[in-house]
Amino acid sequence: MAALWWKFNSGEAGTHLVRVKDAGLASQEVWLDGIHVDAPPGTMTFTGPAATLLELQQSDAGWILLVDGTVAEVYDPGMGLVETPAVAWWRFTLQGMGTHHLRVTNIGSSSQQVFLDGAPMDAPEGTMTFTGPGASLLELQKRDGVWVVVVDGVVVHQHNPNVDPTDPLHVWNFSLPATGLHQLRVAHIGRAGQEVFVDNVQLPAPEGTTTFTGPGACLLELQQHGDQWTLLVDGVAVEVGSNDDVATPGAEAHWTFLAPHTGTAHQMRVANIGRKCQEVFIDGTPVPAPEGTTMFTGPGGALLELRLRGHAWALFVDGMGVEDYNARSSTLSMAGASDAALASKRAAVDVAGSLPQGVSYDAESGSYKANIRVGGKFKCLGDFATPDEAHAQYLAAKQQMGLS
Repeated sequence: MAALWWKFNSGEAGTHLVRVKDAGLASQEVWLDGIHVDAPPGTMTFTGPAATLLELQQSDAGWILLVDGTVAEVYDPGMGLVETPAVAWWRFTLQGMGTHHLRVTNIGSSSQQVFLDGAPMDAPEGTMTFTGPGASLLELQKRDGVWVVVVDGVVVHQHNPNVDPTDPLHVWNFSLPATGLHQLRVAHIGRAGQEVFVDNVQLPAPEGTTTFTGPGACLLELQQHGDQWTLLVDGVAVEVGSNDDVATPGAEAHWTFLAPHTGTAHQMRVANIGRKCQEVFIDGTPVPAPEGTTMFTGPGGALLELRLRGHAWALFVDGMGVEDYNARSSTLSMAGASDAALASKRAAVDVAGSLPQGVSYDAESGSYKANIRVGGKFKCLGDFATPDEAHAQYLAAKQQMGLS
C-alpha cells in the first residue's frame, strides 16, 4: 500500500506532516514530522503537537486524518505550486546533432520568450510545444512541481549554467528491508541548481526542497546542522558516504559521441566504472577494460578517456568533453559531409587489434600519435609511422618521467 500523507496546522505549533504506511494492516507505520510514532496494528488515535488529537478513520473515499475532529488536508510531497523561475535552462543531446541549449523566460506568461542555442523562437503565450533540431519535438511540461522539457519523449530536468562545479557532492548509502541497498546523491545541496538522484534517477528538487519520497515510499529528509548535512530515512540518521561511492554497484553510464566529418554516432556503455568487474562496450562490442582502465582507442583512432568530474563520470574524446566534441563534430559534418575520403578513414573499433597504451591514430594525417598524461593534461610526444614506434616513445617518456 502506498504511503498516505496529510498536512495540518496547530496554531502556534506551526504546520506538521503525518505519513502513514499500510494503514490498518499488521505492518502499519506512522511518522509525525519524520519521527516514528508508536503505532501497533489497530492503533488509530495519537497525541499530536500541542496535545492535539490525531485520529485515522476509514471512509468510503479511503483513509482520512482527523485533527481535533477536523479533516486534515491530504498532502502530496511531490507536488505543490509549480516553481516558475524568471529564466529556466535545459541542455540536451540529439543523436547526430550534438548538444543544444534551451532557455525560456517567464514560462506561460504573456511575456514568454524561448531561445534555442541563443536564437529566438516563435513562442507566444501558451505555446508549449516547439520543433527542435532535426525535427525533434520539444515540449514544456509541469512535472512534480517543476517545469521540465520533454525531448522526443525523454524528460530533461532544468540545468543551471551558473552552478559552482567545486561544490561538494553529498552521498549516502542506505538499506531498506523490502528493497535492499540504495544510494542518494545530492549536488549543490540547498543552493540554486540543486540536483538529487536516488539510484541514478533524478528527482524533482528545486532549491529549498529537503524532503522526498524514496524507494518503497520511505521518507527521505535532509537536515542541516551547522555546516553539516544529515540524511534521515524514515527518521533514522544515515552515515554520510564519500565520493568513492559515486557509482552504485552495477550502475551503468552511457554516452553518445559523434565521428568528425561524417557525424556518425557511436555509443559507449560502461558498467562499474573504475571498479572490479568493469565492463566497456562501444557500439555493442566489448572492449578489454580491466579494473582501473580509463583510456581506450575508439572509432577512427579517437582517444576515449573516462574522468571523474565532481559527482559524476564524464567522457572525453580526443581531450575534449563529449558535449563540446559532439558540437564540433556536428558542425564539421555539416560543413564537409561530402568529403568521402576522410570519412572512409574513420574505421570501426577493432577490438582484437586495439592500439597499445599511449597511442592514438590520426585519420587525417595517417600517422600514429604518442601521448602521455602529465599533471592531468595530455602531452603529445610526436607522430610516428607505426603504432609500435609510437608505443616505444610512450614507454621511454614514461620511464624518463618516473611514472608508474
